[in-house]
Amino acid sequence: MEWLDRLNQSINYKELPHIYDDLAALYKTGGADKEYKNSLYKIVNELREKYNVSRSYAKPMKEKLKRNQ
Repeated sequence: MEWLDRLNQSINYKELPHIYDDLAALYKTGGADKEYKNSLYKIVNELREKYNVSRSYAKPMKEKLKRNQ
């Protein structure tokens, strides 16, 4: 699988063998399952609200570009 090859290249298996098998299982189809994504998004959304981080990628990028002009 191409994604697994990329994972092998980006993660040094010798340094992180304890998480490699879990990551490979989690992403065995090329992406995480819906249940995992939903639990992750719940955590991320709570952190966004707590730290007042925008949900929009474009808005902060536009503001940054304006400041740099």
